[in-house]
Amino acid sequence: MFSPEKDRVYYETGIDEVEQYLLSKELYWSLNAHTTDLTKLTLGGLLLVRARLRGARTGGLEFFDQRLDAVRSNWRSAWDDKARREIHARSGLWHDYLNEYRRDAQGASRLYPQDVRNRAILALLDETSDSMDIFLQSVLLPGAFVWDAAVQDGFPQREFWFLYGTLKF
Repeated sequence: MFSPEKDRVYYETGIDEVEQYLLSKELYWSLNAHTTDLTKLTLGGLLLVRARLRGARTGGLEFFDQRLDAVRSNWRSAWDDKARREIHARSGLWHDYLNEYRRDAQGASRLYPQDVRNRAILALLDETSDSMDIFLQSVLLPGAFVWDAAVQDGFPQREFWFLYGTLKF
């Protein structure tokens, strides 16, 4: 369940710590704030929460958006290195989920709304997963947005097509 209050605290706290996080060796950074589905800071987590808050039309984020964009620009090499590591980790998790779906379509399809978060984060990190997407397109039944409707505007269907539907079983 989407909690704009928790997402906002995670976003603001994460931005306060993102430079320190970028310079660390940690991929999953301990943070004294969490959302209903994120307990550690990652770049993908920040981008996901920003998209949800924008989708919910949460006001007063401009200052934090500018700070995050400035960090991304000023620390480009560190950002890219950390993003590559996260892409590798989340691609593995997404691949594991799709393999589980192949083994147990009915059981795994129930977990789709939570597990597709990794695919959404990959998109936010500008990563495509062609072979996995070909398979996903073959088993996705187009339909309603899988997450809380309050955040839907932050995830346009054209780009985030995988968030609109259910899996065959």
